[in-house]
Formats: sequence, C-alpha cells, structure tokens
Amino acid sequence: MEEKDIIINGKRVHFLETGQKSKPAIILIHGWPMSSTVWREMVPFLENKYHLFALDLPGFGHSEPLEKSINYQNLVSFINKFIIRQHLRRVTLLGCSFGGVISIYYQNRFPNKVKSLILIVLPLHYSHFVNRIKRLVALKLIKGFALVGKLYDILNKSRFTRQVYFKHNPYIGKYITPDRAKEVYAEYCLYDGTTARKMLWLILSLNLYPKLSKISCPVLLINGQQDKIIPPNIAKRACRAIAKSQVVIIDQADHALISEHPQKIASCIKKFLNSL
Repeated sequence: MEEKDIIINGKRVHFLETGQKSKPAIILIHGWPMSSTVWREMVPFLENKYHLFALDLPGFGHSEPLEKSINYQNLVSFINKFIIRQHLRRVTLLGCSFGGVISIYYQNRFPNKVKSLILIVLPLHYSHFVNRIKRLVALKLIKGFALVGKLYDILNKSRFTRQVYFKHNPYIGKYITPDRAKEVYAEYCLYDGTTARKMLWLILSLNLYPKLSKISCPVLLINGQQDKIIPPNIAKRACRAIAKSQVVIIDQADHALISEHPQKIASCIKKFLNSL
C-alpha cells in the first residue's frame, strides 16, 4: 500500500491506498485506539479486486487531531470530506469495531453515497454500570499505552518491558503481541492521547439501536465465535434489526479476527460484494 497525506480543514490526514482506480472503492475505518496498520494482514487478499483506502482517523496513527470537538457529526464530516477529496461517488465502508459505528452514522447521514456496509465486531450498546467499569479500565489502558510508547525505544524490547506491561494489561497482551507492540505504541503516542480519551467517551455512551433501522443499503456483519468483548450474539441481534443484512460468524476466532483470520474475512467480503 502507498502511504499518502492530504490536508483537510488545515490538518494532515494520513492514509494508505492500493488497488486500481477502476475497481470498486472501499474505505477501511479502524477501531479504537488503533490505526490503518490494523488492516495490513487483510489488504493483500483484497487489493486485486478493489480500490482500497485505509484511513488514520483524526488523532490516531499519523493523522493530526481535529480542532473541533470529537463527536459523531464531526467524524462523519471528516469521512465525507475525505471521500469528496478522492473524487469518489458511491463507496463501501468497511469498519472494525468503533469504525463500524462511524460507518453507520455516515450511512444514516449520506445514504446515497454508500453502496454497502461491512461491519466487523460491531458494538451496539453499553449499560450505565458497564460504562463506569470500562472507564476505569480504559483510563489505565491509555496510561499504559503512553508509558510504554515513551519507554519502548529506551528499553529496546526488553523482557522487563514485556513482563510489566503485558502483565498489567492482559487485554493488550492477548490482542497485540510483543512483536507488533512497538509499532502500535509508537503510532498511538504520536499525540497526547486527548483524542483517544474523548473518543472513548463516545464509545462508552454508545446506543446504536436507533440507527440500525435507518440503514437502507446491504450490510454484512462479521464476528468471531469466541469473541468475549463483543460476543457473536451482538452481531446476530444487529442482523435482526437491519433490513438488508446478513451475518457471518468465524469459527475459532476472537476479537482479533482481522489479524488472525484475514483470508477468511476477505473471502466473506468478496462473496458478499459479488452478490450485490
């Protein structure tokens, strides 16, 4: 994939692009708190058939933060301006986790610009009780990112770094392996974490149910059978609420299914898009 930068509202926006311009366009939108690199294992299985754009959302990866407040309206506006700058008319939005949430908000706002949605491990709703618990965990997780991001080069992948960080952050220890940690931490820590914290509050106050019935395009939902963070019954529930939708559950897959099962997911995507 070719790395590119453009300016939107005076801010640098970083993205990866690959595939022929004559092919159908797919916008890849990562989840929290990742970047466009989350798609790198899956892209080789899609780039021959589609024109792919993998974005770094504002404040993540190599994209500068928004000056405006972090809310769905401004995130949708950001995606729309990117699509306009690329001279795209109708696109497929491929969103992972919170990227899927943004994709739904965009489709609700600009239905004529979205050909289809592909939503991987889509969250729907967090209760008030879960909000309080997750906020505490997330604050610790953010501090962990910042700490390791600053010390990683100094400690140079030492056993001490791995033991201390991964012991105290078991979620990250499972879904971001030590071999990939340096790159992910470095990208996360390009900025001060303010965007990540603000976006986290959007996630924790999420109630996506009212948006589902407004989706008018075909939708593919993908989930891992062993996902304990967003269980497969969430995808099935969303499928029942969306008129033109179908769901695929990947066996022997958890929340990290993009990196662990990229070929399977790519096959599901191609089969879905070929059916349209």
